Amino acid sequence: MWRSGLCLRDGWRHLLNRPSGGPVVSVQTGTDCPSLFRAYVPPAERKRFYQNVSITQGEDNPTQRNKDQLIRAAVKFLDTDTICYRVEEPETLVELQKNEWDPILEWAERRFGVEIGSSTSILGPSIPARTREVLASHLASYSTWALQGIEFVVAQLKSMLLTLGLLDLRLTVEQAVLLSRLEEEYQIQKWGNVEWAHDYELQELRARTAAGTLFVHLCSESTGVKHKLPQE
Repeated sequence: MWRSGLCLRDGWRHLLNRPSGGPVVSVQTGTDCPSLFRAYVPPAERKRFYQNVSITQGEDNPTQRNKDQLIRAAVKFLDTDTICYRVEEPETLVELQKNEWDPILEWAERRFGVEIGSSTSILGPSIPARTREVLASHLASYSTWALQGIEFVVAQLKSMLLTLGLLDLRLTVEQAVLLSRLEEEYQIQKWGNVEWAHDYELQELRARTAAGTLFVHLCSESTGVKHKLPQE
C-alpha cells in the first residue's frame, strides 16, 4: 500500500510538471509500480449541420390577459404595498421607515393627487376607491406589453408605489431596491451580512428590477424619422 501511494504521488508529480501542451503519457516509477496514466486523445470536434432554418412568431400575450386584467392585477398590489406597512418597534426601525418611506408616499400622493397613507395594522391601510381609479387610469396610458413589464417590476419590489417612482424617474433602480429591502438591510446592519446569501439576493433583485424597468421604457418609447429636404 505504501509503494502504491508513492507511485500515485510520483505519477501526479510527473503529470503536473510536464511541458504545457505536451501529451499525457504512462508513468513507470519502478519495477513494481504499475502504469497509472494513459495517453489522452481529445475527441474529434463534432460539427453540426442544419438542413433547414426557420423563424417562428412568438406569443404576443404570454399570460393571456387583456389590458384591463393587467391593470387590475397591478393596482391590487396596493393592498400589500411594502412601504404602506409599518412596524411599531423597535424604535430605530420605526424611525428608519418614516424617514425613508414617507417621502416616497408623499410624492405619490402629490404626483397623482390621491390619498394612500400607511398603517401598522396587519390589514394594512384602507385605500380609497378614488385612489385605485386614478392609478388605474394612469396605468391605462401604457401599452399591454409595458403593463406586463410593470407587473413584473411590482412583483420584484413588492410595491406599486416604488415602481411608479422608478418609472417616473423619481428613483433609481438601486434606490428602489434598497427601499424595498429596508427592513432586511436594517437587520443586516444590526446582525451582520451573509455574503453568499444576502449579496447574491441583492444583485439578483437589482438585475431583475433593472431588466423589467428597461423593458417598460422600451415599450413606451416612440421614435420617428424625419427626412430633410434638399435645398434648391
